Amino acid sequence: MMKEEAWFDGSAGGDVAIDIDGNSGLHERGSGARGARASSSSTSSAQPNAFEGLQDKIVYEVAGRMFQQAQTQAGGYMNLYANLELIKPYFDVELSTVLRRIKLSFVPRQSSELLTSGAPDLYGPTMLVFTLVAILLLGMKLSHKTVEEGTLMGSAFGLCFSYWVMGSLGMRFAAYLCGMPLSLLEALSLSGYGLGGYCLGLVVHYLLHPISPALSTVALLVAGGMSAATLACVFWADLRQRNQSKAAITAGCVGAIHFLFLLYIRFFYASLYDAAAAAF
Repeated sequence: MMKEEAWFDGSAGGDVAIDIDGNSGLHERGSGARGARASSSSTSSAQPNAFEGLQDKIVYEVAGRMFQQAQTQAGGYMNLYANLELIKPYFDVELSTVLRRIKLSFVPRQSSELLTSGAPDLYGPTMLVFTLVAILLLGMKLSHKTVEEGTLMGSAFGLCFSYWVMGSLGMRFAAYLCGMPLSLLEALSLSGYGLGGYCLGLVVHYLLHPISPALSTVALLVAGGMSAATLACVFWADLRQRNQSKAAITAGCVGAIHFLFLLYIRFFYASLYDAAAAAF
């Protein structure tokens, strides 16, 4: 009996030790679960903070891009205003000066005064281009062209302004090849005032054509020829002292191109445009 009690007591002591160890394991698992819950709660709380930081970053980037775009657009407006201020003096000219230069564009002997009678301007040439557009529209109306108004006006604008710009560039290039000191602004002014002969010749032609077609054609050729001769004399007067053969070729080409364009807009442009309009 004593041995059994001793064995029971020993086993009981072992059971107690095991129970204690088991309780400590439960405590460890409980503390581990609490740590996991704490870490999960900290992770879940960190996620909204990360999203908020990302949203703030996106807002700052979008705002920065919008600010840069607005700054670039404002800079473009400022540059445009500055460019307008640069060309403003060339449109600030007296009406008497414009009328005098238009008159000089019909006098070949005084052609050099077109470049020496003060600073070149763009007001007179621009007004002559618009006048030529209006005359072309009038002529096509009088000839009963059945085309749309917008297409007709757009075509006339494109033709007149294209010739003015391209003709000026051609004069500038010819002067550069011959060593003539002619700036692009002077070429624009010279070519623009050369359109005065177009305007006068076409107006007289359209007014006299119902009465006398032959007389109207003669008036057109005379007015256009005087204007072309004036442009040719400008190049001849400047280049003849250096190389007369080169001066004659350059002056002849400039005058011929100017005169041929007048013939084109009178005798070919209207018919070609009418054929194109009928095709479409």
